[in-house]
Amino acid sequence: MNEDETGIRFTAAAVRRHIARWHPACPEGLRDELVAALLARTWADCSLGKAFGIVASSHVRHRLTDYDWLRNGQKLSREEARRIVYPKVNAIIESWSGVSRQERIAAAAARGRRRRRRQRLDQTASAGASAPDT
Repeated sequence: MNEDETGIRFTAAAVRRHIARWHPACPEGLRDELVAALLARTWADCSLGKAFGIVASSHVRHRLTDYDWLRNGQKLSREEARRIVYPKVNAIIESWSGVSRQERIAAAAARGRRRRRRQRLDQTASAGASAPDT
């Protein structure tokens, strides 16, 4: 990642690592297009994950859905067309994670349980530390 006065520019290697880690099932040929699109822009106050999400959503919306037909052929507003294709865009990008929706939900629930357990342990430890000696 390089930062200049106008924003952040990510390196191709960093973008490829992000895709390999978070979107391993993304089609190989599409990876190159997404990397090129992401590198073509300077990103202001934006994480690599957010930048990838913006580029991937735009690509999927325009290339893999009826979005342009809805806008041009059906004369829908940008918001209306986006609302219609939103579920398909999300489903396609989620499919690139290589993990099912149920597995992601289960993993998030497990993280929440671990976090709550750590909080309880921290509260117990701090309560014990502040108890007066008798």
